[in-house]
Amino acid sequence: MRLTFLTFAQTVGLAVLGVLFGACPATPEMTATDTLDTTETGCDPGTLDCVCYSDDTCGPGLVCASNQCIGDPSVTTMGPSTSSPTTTGPTTESDTAGTTTMDTETVGTTEGSECDPQQGLVNEGCDEGTYCTAEGVCLGCSAISCVDVSAEVGADIPVCDLNSELCVECTADDASACEGTTPVCAASSNTCVDCTEHDQCGSGACNLFSGACFPDNALWVDKTAPCSGADGSEAKPYCEIQDAVSTVGKSDPTIVWVIPSGVYENKVSVESSRIIAIRSSMSADVRLETDGTDALLVNQGSITLLDHIKVGYPSEDRGIVCSGGSLWADDSSVVERKELGVDGMSNCKLVLRRSKIANNDGGGILLSGGSLRLENSFVVANGGGVSEIGGIATSQGAELNLLYSSVILNQAQDELKLSMGCSPDTSGGVRNSILLGTTGGGASFECGGLEYEYNALDNGKIGGTNTYIEGGLDPTWFVKPQTGDFHLKSGNEEFQDVALWINGDPSGDIDGDARPTVDGTVDYAGADIP
Repeated sequence: MRLTFLTFAQTVGLAVLGVLFGACPATPEMTATDTLDTTETGCDPGTLDCVCYSDDTCGPGLVCASNQCIGDPSVTTMGPSTSSPTTTGPTTESDTAGTTTMDTETVGTTEGSECDPQQGLVNEGCDEGTYCTAEGVCLGCSAISCVDVSAEVGADIPVCDLNSELCVECTADDASACEGTTPVCAASSNTCVDCTEHDQCGSGACNLFSGACFPDNALWVDKTAPCSGADGSEAKPYCEIQDAVSTVGKSDPTIVWVIPSGVYENKVSVESSRIIAIRSSMSADVRLETDGTDALLVNQGSITLLDHIKVGYPSEDRGIVCSGGSLWADDSSVVERKELGVDGMSNCKLVLRRSKIANNDGGGILLSGGSLRLENSFVVANGGGVSEIGGIATSQGAELNLLYSSVILNQAQDELKLSMGCSPDTSGGVRNSILLGTTGGGASFECGGLEYEYNALDNGKIGGTNTYIEGGLDPTWFVKPQTGDFHLKSGNEEFQDVALWINGDPSGDIDGDARPTVDGTVDYAGADIP
């Protein structure tokens, strides 16, 4: 400002002297006419080194001194500028086009950005659980394509979970990625898992051994329907279960829906290499009651899945025979046969879940090789004083596993085989279960090849985490043992806090009543929670 002030003073002084002393007229360069005429000089008024405007001012960044525009010495420039450049005089679009400059250190990024999009969606510049958008901002999956994320990281996570804003394999609304042996979307992990219940499958049946859902391939059976003219459709159902089963081809998974409208009296035989689910069309049990023949035969290499099927009638024949096949029974029962309830032979694979084997005179279950998994089930009141088999008997290197099951009040010739009689080569384990023989005490089993944890049992030699029931069975603990009902009476404390629920255990008991479902929580032993 000092320089500007002196120049202005000098200008004023010269003007005063000219007036007082009759100074010579202004030179031609200083006349008003000439300052407006720029044609000859090619210099625009108000611009650098040109004459000032008529009001003694100049364009931006300039001051008027002696009627000439000079740079304003008060404006100082330091370092490279990142703002728009200053132009002199009036500007036009053509003057400013292409003149924008920026600091070379900011090239390739957007102001305020958090990540470099060129480094990918899953970006080191973003916190875990966010993704780098094309604008260079870290956001949740709703702002990007999870299909692109899948391709980038080589994982199958094509769906955006709007709750967590993470790319996942599946959600309840989009399980399109779940197929094959992992057809179900697990809500807790947003991952595709195997089916474990029939109702998880749209077709209505799950191959519980493989975890795959059945295709939409169904036959129908109704005892009250006319047998003639039946084709297995819902409109023209077969009148016997065997009529439907016999039409199923090899490796053609088929659901046989049975209406519980009466008693089905014909033996059911599943031929080799068939995969069949036999389900009640309602929650009521389907009654299969044969006389003079075994009720159900599962042959070599076949897979049979039962749901709400009750095999009964006091026939001098076995209830179920599994010869080298695989049988999975849910919510089913074999009761009141004069022979064995279930006979598993030739390396049969048996799973009984939420089921009941009761009051069969020839014994409950015989397993010759193969395997048996008993979960949330009753094996009660089987055998008799002349029976070689009580509740369960194994041989030929069978594998036996009991979880949350009740093996109670079974009888056999050998008192150490009332609940279980096992060959020395039997393997497996018993956990969270009840093993009790008759009243009066004494061990009702002796299976040395098994591991025992958190059970209530009448063999005091087992020890460990198990609870020894000294004195054996007390019928007053149960609802109606004389008819085979071994549900615990309300208020029962004998089996409370005996078991220990761990992750992976069933979430309910035989009736669907909830278990604690918290890892490491004590629970009732046996199949039932009172």
